[in-house]
Amino acid sequence: MGDFPHELTIEATYAPATARRIATSLTVEAVDLDDDRSCTGIDRDGGDLSIEISARDLTSLRAACATWFGLLGTAEGAAAIAERGC
Repeated sequence: MGDFPHELTIEATYAPATARRIATSLTVEAVDLDDDRSCTGIDRDGGDLSIEISARDLTSLRAACATWFGLLGTAEGAAAIAERGC
């Protein structure tokens, strides 16, 4: 908690291979997007994926959530294309 008292967790369940692809994509982004206003952790257990967002204030939390929902949607789309073999 400390400097980041506001938290939100996004949870989703996929086939394990899909969850691995999505988690791999998102982990790269988590390293690049952490800053002094928010930080994010990505965790995967089999097909269960969680994105844990912590923020300094509610405005930062809202912005981080919007970013991560967008990134998650993009990663899901890329995983679907990879699974089709295109």
